[in-house]
Parts: sequence; C-alpha cells; structure tokens
Amino acid sequence: MKLRELMSGIDVLAQIDEELEVSSLAMHPNNIRPGAIFGKLGLKWMPTSSENAALSAGASGVLVGTDDADAQSEPSACRIIVQCPQQAYALMAANFFENAHDALALYGVTGTKGKTTVCHLIHDVLRYAGVRIGMISSLIRKSPEGHRPSSNTTPEPFELHGLLRHMLGNGATKVVLEASSIGIAENRLHGLKFSGVVFTNLGSDHLEYHGGWEAYAAAKARLFIDSSLQTPDCVIVLNIDDPIGREIRKMVRGRVITYGLDNGDIRPDEYRFTPHGMSLSLCGRELLTPLLGKHNLYNLLGAFALTQELVGVDVAIEGLRHANRIRTT
Repeated sequence: MKLRELMSGIDVLAQIDEELEVSSLAMHPNNIRPGAIFGKLGLKWMPTSSENAALSAGASGVLVGTDDADAQSEPSACRIIVQCPQQAYALMAANFFENAHDALALYGVTGTKGKTTVCHLIHDVLRYAGVRIGMISSLIRKSPEGHRPSSNTTPEPFELHGLLRHMLGNGATKVVLEASSIGIAENRLHGLKFSGVVFTNLGSDHLEYHGGWEAYAAAKARLFIDSSLQTPDCVIVLNIDDPIGREIRKMVRGRVITYGLDNGDIRPDEYRFTPHGMSLSLCGRELLTPLLGKHNLYNLLGAFALTQELVGVDVAIEGLRHANRIRTT
C-alpha cells in the first residue's frame, strides 16, 4: 500500500514520501518486517531504544508525535510526524485493512469482571438468532467459520483491524469485542463506532498501569461518554448497582438501558440459586441456566439488556437458554 493511502484522513505535520510502499505496521520492534512502518506511540512498556531496533529490523518509516519530531533516525527512513501517534496509528491500521469496520455493527463490553462472559453470552444469543457474528475476547477469537485462541484482551490496532477484515470476509455482519481499560487508554479503539456498549462493574485491577483509581475509572467510562466511539443510535447498557455505573449514567446521553438486581430497567422478577445453576424470571419469561453465582446473574442481565434490544425479548431469552460457550469470569 502507498503511504498516501495509509495516511488518508490523518493530518501529517511534515512532508512525507507519499509514494513509499508500506508492507505492514507494527508497534513493537519484534514484529517489524522489511518495509513496515513502526509506530513509536509513547507507551509505558516500550523501551527507549525501540526506534533504533525497529529501523535495524527493516522498518522503512517511523510514526512519531511532536515530542519526537527532532529526534535523529537513519537518513533513509521516512519520519511521519503527527499530533497524536496513538490515534494516527489506529487510523492507519484501519486504512491498511480498507476500513472493514465500517461494514460491521460493533458491540463493546468493558468492566473489571464479567466482560468475557458477557461477550460470550451476547455472541451466543445473536448466533442463535441467525446473526453471522464474530467475537474478540481475552480467551478466543471467533468468526463465522471457526475460532482460535487469543493472546490478549483488546488487540493492538493492526491485529484488531486485520481480525475485523477477516471476519467481514467470512460473512460476519456484527462483532462483539471485549474492551480492556488499557486498550481504551492506549487508543486502540480510536476510529471505531460502537452500536452498543455494556458496562459490567469496576474493581481494582490495573491501578498501577493507570496511575490510580480515578484514571482507571475514566478509561472505562470513556467508552460510554465519548461520542466519537459511538454510532448516533448506540445502545448504552449500565450496571446501575455499581457506583461507577451510577456515575456514568449521570454523564451519558442517548439510549440508555440500566440493569441490576433491585433497580434498573432490566431486573429479575425473581431468582433462585441452585447447586446446578440458577433459575430466574425476566420480563415474565422463565430462564434456567447452568451458570453459577450472583456474579453470573449480573452477567446474564447485562447480556440480556443489550440483546433484547437487538433481537427482542423472546429470542434473547431463548438464546440464553441455548448459550453453549459458558465462561464464569
């Protein structure tokens, strides 16, 4: 791909060789192939010598922010200077894979606990409803034709957009995606538009990475309050029993559905735990499930709150009855 095609829609602050042929993108020197563009994204885990390592591995160009504009590199390397390299890198990855995400309805799930299970439940309900759906989670990547193991929760942008292009090519029309706080904070989702987003809860994971509770909560909340990440008719689903869910509710606009055990738009008429799972009544319909524990009751409610908007109450209940890839995280 020509560099000018790769940079479409991105403001470049210095002249570049627009005819440069680009083979791939990478944000880690170990993943560089000859002819690749290396994204120097200012990430906390990246060593300071990463640019030199990438160039030694055959990178033909380096994407940098204004803080690195004056740094020296090999004369033969193209230096691409932008205001925000993380966001530019995400858009470049989308351009490389022909913006396949624009042809997909995307659904994001975030929270400290439960997001993997909620993703699987949403996937299984929509698949039961006949939807050609893909899934990207911390455990597995699924497309309509099969699945493979996952190495992380929210992939880096080049891998993410490659997966979306692959899923689209295999007939997917929708994709449910597990959105980690780190992935959100590092702008890996920049440029995507979600048709629905679900918040499960907020605990104390990843506080060291984010530098404290407030920054961690802000990263999670961004998926719900940043309209640039949403379609105009995005459905926002919030656990109203969680204090942060209640705070997010005060800040969001648009179509909001809340869920909880005693409060919320979606709540069980009654529920009972058994040694083999649970039984509950939702919207006057009975549901038996092998999922165990109160945490999974919340997971069911979150998945139901979104899917009943997409396929209707009866199909969502029946889909949850048939969910066959149960996860209990």
